[in-house]
Amino acid sequence: MNLISSMDQLDELLAVGSKEPILLGGELVFITNDIDAFESLLDNDNEQYIQQPPRLATRGGFAVKNKKKLYVAVSKEAVASIASYKGKTFLLADQYLAYGLSQRANCIVIGGGVTSVGLLNLEVFVFTHQSLEATYERNVQPDGVRLDIALQDILAQYADHEIFWCDPLGDPPICDLSQRLNFKEVGAAPLKSLVPRKLFSKPQSVDESLGWFPAVSLALVGALALGGSIGLQWARLGAERAEYQSEIAGYEEAYKNSSQSLDLLRHREFLLKTKPGHEGRIAKLDLMLRQVALLEGVIIHRIRFYDEVDPRASTVNQAMSMSSEAIQARDDFYVEFSVPQVLDVGSARDQAEPLLAALNNKTGMTVRVMDHAEENIQVGDADHKYWRYRLGGNDK
Repeated sequence: MNLISSMDQLDELLAVGSKEPILLGGELVFITNDIDAFESLLDNDNEQYIQQPPRLATRGGFAVKNKKKLYVAVSKEAVASIASYKGKTFLLADQYLAYGLSQRANCIVIGGGVTSVGLLNLEVFVFTHQSLEATYERNVQPDGVRLDIALQDILAQYADHEIFWCDPLGDPPICDLSQRLNFKEVGAAPLKSLVPRKLFSKPQSVDESLGWFPAVSLALVGALALGGSIGLQWARLGAERAEYQSEIAGYEEAYKNSSQSLDLLRHREFLLKTKPGHEGRIAKLDLMLRQVALLEGVIIHRIRFYDEVDPRASTVNQAMSMSSEAIQARDDFYVEFSVPQVLDVGSARDQAEPLLAALNNKTGMTVRVMDHAEENIQVGDADHKYWRYRLGGNDK
């Protein structure tokens, strides 16, 4: 899922031929619950934006009077580019709207993303009694002081509302906002069940009818004037609204538990599924031991696999007094063994090459020679010449 908030990001995504779903927001989408502000935008920037159908912004279906709406316009350039995109496209505002309407408590939903110049583009939705009351947009520097200043008027006006901080904003900075008792990070919760909406390439009316009386009126007019044609279109519109309401209702069951409880359950599940680290080291040690033991005439002196953090290197004095083995603590393992010298092989390096190749192939690890030495080892009554190798490497 990619958040696209500028034409540069959209052009880059189209250039690589991606088919991943995208969330459209930021400077490419204009949203407001104020019809006057929306019409003013269209009057001034009619060539830049394409108005989309208004979104129902009140829970309760047709029985509720004075329904609120969210007005949406999308960049004309973005609509033209998306027409050739193979993946699915969603509007970020639709997801926040659906999530806010699904909350029983009065709430402020704060979402958005990072702009191309590094600012936080905040899209703020205020919901009261499961109805959209206000929308705001803020562009602020990503630090706590400026964030508090940018939102202080909204928080003061709706002091009793829950505050939900949503993705793709990421973690909030440490500030007065994030320390409030009514502040919650809900992460990707609004994006779990995406609400699909068609993206229109031609301007749509801002006076879409919603309610029983307009429905009955249209049905009667349709029967008299155009017969089944108008009735069919109305049925399609009703089906789309019903699907939209169904998508919203899905949030209530999915998020009855608090975010803290869900985080705790996920953490417990992670701990139960995580194997102790020493089991992996023991398995790797056993594999290396078995493969080294297959070398002809081998005498194994030491095989050791290190922890991720070697406690021996905790101080400078300890590091200065380390043996050659300890100096290689940056490696994942240390192996030391001796093998009889082969007379028809020239040097220790020449004899080591096939041994290393065999170990690399059998263990899947990267093994290298750190050091070697010649030594005499008594076997029975006779002394034999051996090469003593010290190996290190990585287990990946």
